[in-house]
Order: sequence, then structure tokens, then C-alpha cells
Amino acid sequence: MQHVVLIALLSLLASACRGAATPESSPSAAPAPTTVVRGVHTAIRGERSVVVRNADDWEELWREHTSAQLATAVAPKVDFERQMLVGVVLATCPSGGYSVEIVRAERLGDRWRVVAHRTCPPEGSMQTAVLTKPFHFVALPKSDSPVEFAWE
Repeated sequence: MQHVVLIALLSLLASACRGAATPESSPSAAPAPTTVVRGVHTAIRGERSVVVRNADDWEELWREHTSAQLATAVAPKVDFERQMLVGVVLATCPSGGYSVEIVRAERLGDRWRVVAHRTCPPEGSMQTAVLTKPFHFVALPKSDSPVEFAWE
């Protein structure tokens, strides 16, 4: 009998918690992020999260990204009338096998939440003996809302 009462109470608490969510705390559906460019070598210094809302800022970031290349590639096109660009850059990694990916973007009330995932090589695995600097830039629907970054 005690088990039945305990299960009933837990069910009641769970349903009360589900009903207590507010629009600000519940993610709303957003289009999946569209990859603009992703790789493991960038000249951007340090670990960084970026939000780019116009073409001039994108060109500046692209120049920084490609500054170590002999032949500089043209920046991928982003339609800043309809889109903004968000990205994450990891700190310098000691070998190959590291990567980063923006896995989703969610609208939380008046702001965006961009979730990224960092992958490290398995301990003891064989990797290239070269420094890497993983990065991922994606396009999202244009917005003036604040953007927060989270890691999973």
C-alpha cells in the first residue's frame, strides 16, 4: 500500500513540474542550424563563441580565420538580410582527434540558446601529431535577440 501511495505522489509531483514551465524556460522550435563552415584549423586566437549579424563583421572574422593561409579563400556567403551567423572556436588542441559541433539552437523566450558539443580523442588512441584548432560556424534566422552558448 505504501508503494502505491508513493507512486501516486511522485506522479502528481512530476505532472505539477511539467505544468509549471514558463514560455521563457521552455525551448521553442527553431530551424536546425545550417553549417556555413567547419574544420580543425583556424587562425582565430583563443577559445571563442561568436555572433555575427552583418557582412562587414563576417569579412573581418573571416580575415582573422584565414590569416595564416598563403592563399586566402573567399568567405562563404551568408544572407544577412535573413540570417545571422554564430560560431564556436576551441582553444588550441595538442593533436588530431578533437572536434566541435553546434548541435542545436533553441529560442528561449526573448533569447537564443546555442548548444555545442566538444569531442576529444579516446585516451591512448593514435592521433596525428599536429596542433589543431576546431571550429564550427552556422547560420540561424536573423534576430537581434541575445545569444547564449552552452556545452553538452
